[in-house]
Amino acid sequence: MAGMIAANFSQLADLEGNIIQTGTELIQVVEQLMGQLQGMEWESDDRQAFQELQEAWNAEDFSLQEVLQQIGRQVGVANEGTQATVARNAAQFG
Repeated sequence: MAGMIAANFSQLADLEGNIIQTGTELIQVVEQLMGQLQGMEWESDDRQAFQELQEAWNAEDFSLQEVLQQIGRQVGVANEGTQATVARNAAQFG
């Protein structure tokens, strides 16, 4: 039927969790890679350049995780709002 809106609340709930989990996993991978890089032997200039890049990355890294968590939470809010709207509309026919 044209113009029909469908909402799958279970899929929205799963999406919320998946977005937040992906952000957490991304940070874990980055931390693992940084740990491996820290263990390497560096020349003095290279060490300084790496530390500067690492500081910049760390700031962006946590911002990315925060953004993904906010997106995940907003998906959850949208899911709850949609369910409430559907319930109100159904009650009108009830």
